[in-house]
Amino acid sequence: MVAETTKRVVHQLRELSPLWDMYKDGVDLEKLNG
Repeated sequence: MVAETTKRVVHQLRELSPLWDMYKDGVDLEKLNG
């Protein structure tokens, strides 16, 4: 169902957004990942 797929994608994007914000702010994601 399209609605379920859309919800899942939006949820994934929301989970990623803090990382994306940090990346845009210049945080080195490689260091965060250890």
